[in-house]
Amino acid sequence: MAETAGFIAREVPASGYVSLLADGQAHRLYQQFGFQLTAPASVGMGFSKTTGSPD
Repeated sequence: MAETAGFIAREVPASGYVSLLADGQAHRLYQQFGFQLTAPASVGMGFSKTTGSPD
């Protein structure tokens, strides 16, 4: 995570917005690097298309 935070600090412009998804209690780690919870204003969503499912 320290390497990711360093990349963000070096490469993301001041006007940039970085989001990530946290499983379980991982948000506690991310908070140590300045990330803040966004719920209930926004929530993460996902979609997984499994092999063999109809198109």
